[in-house]
Amino acid sequence: MTDANRPIIDPSTGEIIDGWVAHPAADLFPMAQADELDGLTADIAEHGLVESIWTIDDGVVLDGRNRLVACHRLGLAPTVKRYRGDDAITFAVSLNLHRRHLEKSQVAVIARESVPLYAEEARKRQVEAGRRYGENHPKELVADLPQALDEKRAPLARDRAAEAFGISGRLVGQVDRIAEQAPDLLPEIKAGTLTANAAEKILKDRQIVAQYAELKPVLDELKEQANKEAQKIEPTPGWLVALFRSADSLSAVAADVFVSAKWKPSAEKAIDMIRKVIDGISVQLNIVDDNQ
Repeated sequence: MTDANRPIIDPSTGEIIDGWVAHPAADLFPMAQADELDGLTADIAEHGLVESIWTIDDGVVLDGRNRLVACHRLGLAPTVKRYRGDDAITFAVSLNLHRRHLEKSQVAVIARESVPLYAEEARKRQVEAGRRYGENHPKELVADLPQALDEKRAPLARDRAAEAFGISGRLVGQVDRIAEQAPDLLPEIKAGTLTANAAEKILKDRQIVAQYAELKPVLDELKEQANKEAQKIEPTPGWLVALFRSADSLSAVAADVFVSAKWKPSAEKAIDMIRKVIDGISVQLNIVDDNQ
């Protein structure tokens, strides 16, 4: 057992299942909902435990927390199988993906959560590779150890996770970016109510709103300048009235720029564009003024 292993708790009663803990790879996937767990308990009561509990050490569950809780409710001693392979994380992932029906975005969230586990696994393998190299090459240990570790280095943890979950590293990276910039959206993605692409669109919209908020004081200033220019001409041309006498005219122009599906400029580019519009109108105003 390690500190990373967590107690297994009956989600309906809050009771801790004594003598058992969950391996971190098992905890990547959520426990069953109350009604699902009740159904599983009833099924085991009628047919017995069909699929054994997988452990990696005594009392450390790699797969089967829900089945274990159901057996505990029924007072049954579960049948147990011991995993003896060298990739417990991928083994647990494979079992869960096989029985669960998850969207790719949901899988990507769980894959992202598994990255630290794969990184720790890679670290342990590098340490072991270094130890073995040192035993076989004691005299060259200091000089050649970095090369030995490079030779034994596993793929990047994110790529390992993506491969294990059957998705692209790009999708895991996309979810990672969302987690950093909009963590409130992550639970919805994991629950399957929001896709990663939809979440990224929300994130971009938020960024646009933030840019527009920074730009608004400049727009207000330009709007005031434009209204002053408009007041120099009597009577004011109709096109100028239509453009500037509306309090939100320039804001609307900027908003159209920002929400355009084809072009979302930075705040600086939008400011430059609006300034050019104002400069062009000022020139036209002067021409009209000279002709009066």
